[in-house]
Amino acid sequence: MVFDCDGVLVDIERLAVRPQIALGAEPDRPLTADESVERFVGRSRVASSGSHEKTRHALGRTGPYDPFAGRIHSASEVARGKPVPDPFPYAARRMGADPVACAVVEGSGPGVAAARTAGTRAFGYTGGPTPAERRQGPGTVVFDGMRALPGPLTGR
Repeated sequence: MVFDCDGVLVDIERLAVRPQIALGAEPDRPLTADESVERFVGRSRVASSGSHEKTRHALGRTGPYDPFAGRIHSASEVARGKPVPDPFPYAARRMGADPVACAVVEGSGPGVAAARTAGTRAFGYTGGPTPAERRQGPGTVVFDGMRALPGPLTGR
């Protein structure tokens, strides 16, 4: 399993959209929440678009850092980050796994598309601000809530 951090392991994206709207707006054209999600969410073991420091801080503040320590991979380690699929095969190979045998849990449309392009099984988590339809696509299981994930993973 390869997990995204922001929006999956840590629900930061919902909070991040507000300042992105304020900072990303042009003086004569306000930025909507949908535009903010489209432009910024999901762009570049844990394969995050964020830096190691940001991911370590986010996971440390919310609690789940220890189980992922030593298995966190950043887009800064590859030539191109999401929405290009490079972080996923990289994370899989670093963990000694065949990327095609991995499953990726992503919370953004670009992340899900990158997982599909990488040839991994894609799971689109609908807990963040990205509309569910942006996570849908061929070979993608869309689910709502982490408690629902074991069923799709095991086929039950």
